[in-house]
Amino acid sequence: MRKKAIEDLRRYFFEKVKSYEGDKPLKFDLPQDVLQSILFDYNEEEGIKTFSTEDEEILTKINFSNVSFEDFDCRHFDFTGLHGIRIIPRLVFEQNLEYSTLNGVTIYGDFKDVCIREADFRGIKGYNKIDPYEVEGRDLSNCILEGMEFIGSFQDAIITGADFTGSKGAVIDPQLLMSRDLTECVFTDVEFKESSFYGCELVCADFTGSKGAVINPGIILNRSLFCTKLADTEIIGSFHDVYIAGADFTGSDGAKIDPQVLRDKSLFNTKLCDVRFVGCFDGCSLARADFTGSTGAVIENPETCIIDSETNFTGAIVTDLKVEKIEKDKIKRKIRNTIKKSNK
Repeated sequence: MRKKAIEDLRRYFFEKVKSYEGDKPLKFDLPQDVLQSILFDYNEEEGIKTFSTEDEEILTKINFSNVSFEDFDCRHFDFTGLHGIRIIPRLVFEQNLEYSTLNGVTIYGDFKDVCIREADFRGIKGYNKIDPYEVEGRDLSNCILEGMEFIGSFQDAIITGADFTGSKGAVIDPQLLMSRDLTECVFTDVEFKESSFYGCELVCADFTGSKGAVINPGIILNRSLFCTKLADTEIIGSFHDVYIAGADFTGSDGAKIDPQVLRDKSLFNTKLCDVRFVGCFDGCSLARADFTGSTGAVIENPETCIIDSETNFTGAIVTDLKVEKIEKDKIKRKIRNTIKKSNK
């Protein structure tokens, strides 16, 4: 069909679809080549097609269940709100789903050799199984994996930043992962097997809702638990030269800390529930630390510590009028704020 004829058809088609006010998405019984010409721009040189319009009001009124998405460029595309999308991962452009949001999409076929880096699988339908060993580059970095079921091994897989919440069947041996990098992962619904974290990067990882994680802080990479959430972990071993700023120990088991051996003596911005303390706090950074639910914290010389108005000493024993003044100031500020809001 000539270019001008296609342009005329598109104008007419999009105008009619946009004016449609019904609740049911429109399914058009037109030849596939006509639908393809109206709905997509096709670059023959690159073998890639994209929607011919970016108008969401139009796209969300169409039922695409009889439209082929072979060679469609899924990269960075958000399918949320579209109806009847059916995708065969190995037939999309370059077998690439990176950065795509697949909400509402029905998947046909597996993900072998398909790039799924940073894909969001929430709300997908149809085939939902992933073999980490077979996806392109074994790369699941920054994927949101809700609703997916794992089959096969995580050997040499890249999972940095992946969120496993709501997935099934993920059994991970950290020692087999590529670079042993677990940075910013969310491990809800993951089971750890042979769970030595020797040499693993755990910065900003969240273990809440996982099973089987046993962590020795002294053998992890850089001895850093910076901003790590340690719920549902068992903690063994010493904290000598371990950096715990921003860590949340709530729901963990076994953490026994001598503040004097911590790197930089820093407990900055830590949540220390379920921690048992031994040793003194002289010279420690306690700004924004929260002792609620901890045991054994006796702070005898708080004048040597870095303390601010957000330090919460609930659960700790503190002997100093300076700290009392900070607590009083916090209470006074809450009183002022309550009155200020009530006067508005």
